[in-house]
Amino acid sequence: MKIMRVVELDLISNKERLEYELEEMINTKNINSSEKVEKIKEILLKLTETMNAIQLWSSYIEGLNNNEQKENKKN
Repeated sequence: MKIMRVVELDLISNKERLEYELEEMINTKNINSSEKVEKIKEILLKLTETMNAIQLWSSYIEGLNNNEQKENKKN
């Protein structure tokens, strides 16, 4: 199903965007250190959430594929 691939690609692109954002924030020199730390932590939390969503989505798809294979074997 195309929607499954669309969700997967959206999650992956979000992960890539956040990784880029994190790298940019780490290398930014024009903000004070405490603000930088807070922004890095915010990005890390979003990145963790996205990575968990990718893992959950992969497990869900794998479960669907396993069920589909079982159904095909019965027929």
